[in-house]
Formats: sequence, structure tokens, C-alpha cells
Amino acid sequence: MTNSELVKEAFAALDGQNFDKFSSYLAKDYKLRGVTPTPLDRNQFIAFTRAMAAAFPDIKRNVTVLWEGKDGEVRGEMQVTGTHQGALALPFIPVVEATNKTVRLPKDRWICEIKNGKAVSFTVESAQDGGVLGLLKQIGREDLADCLRTKGADCRTIEESTGAGATPNY
Repeated sequence: MTNSELVKEAFAALDGQNFDKFSSYLAKDYKLRGVTPTPLDRNQFIAFTRAMAAAFPDIKRNVTVLWEGKDGEVRGEMQVTGTHQGALALPFIPVVEATNKTVRLPKDRWICEIKNGKAVSFTVESAQDGGVLGLLKQIGREDLADCLRTKGADCRTIEESTGAGATPNY
């Protein structure tokens, strides 16, 4: 299997919410950068994808591979789409109850590093209004996006105007 095929299969598993299969493509020391305020390790990323699927049951990443390098580097684009139908419970914001708003984030560029048949890193170069900040804006929580932009991390203390719940501990 080529590295491009590995990336495509991993995201097909993720979009199909087959988290066990998806996690089998990730190295033990995997890191995600650029989507959330701070990098996520393998376990945090899997928990993040589960939380996103709970909040956006129809989430799709619409991944396109554009280039594969000789040293295990794969580059491409993705455009996240979905409908906010469940509570969004991320560890750095208060729980945001379903808004039933559809999101269509701008295309983000990404770089995935593969070693020994496993993804070791995935770095997203978010477009303006992309990533978690763009998603929060599109579901009507610009206050949380602004907090994350200025604080860069924990915004759980912002009052939840559309319902509250416990913040998960990943």
C-alpha cells in the first residue's frame, strides 16, 4: 500500500466512524497539529474524533491527496462538512448543545508524515476561518472562537448560553 492509499483508507475509516480501524493507522507517538489550540497525541486525537462524531454524526473530512514524497510525506487538502446535531464536548471549551447548523469549513492544506506504515504526524495549515475556530463561528459560538484565539487554550470558564454540561477529561 502506498502512503497516499494509507491516508485515504485512514480517513475513509474515520468518516465511517470506524475508530478502531482508524487508530490502527496511527503510530503510538502520533501528533496532530494545527486543528486545535494545542497539539494532540494519539489518544487525545482519537477522543477528539469521537467527540466530533458525537456532535456532527454526518461529519466528512473530504480528503484529497495532492502529492506524495519519497520520504514518507503526503500532502493534500481537506474540507470538513457536517451538521451540529449533538452536544460538542471538547476539553478546552464548555459543552455546546446541538444547534442543527450545517458547517462547511474552507479547504485546509495538510501534511502527513508516514513511517513504517503508520502516520506519525498530521499537520493542518488551517485556512482563515478553518479548524476548530471556524467551526465554532459557524455554529454561532464566535465568543468561544475569540477566547481560543486570544487565550490559545482553556476556555471552559466562558458561560454557556445554549445549555451547559460537564467538560470531558481526555
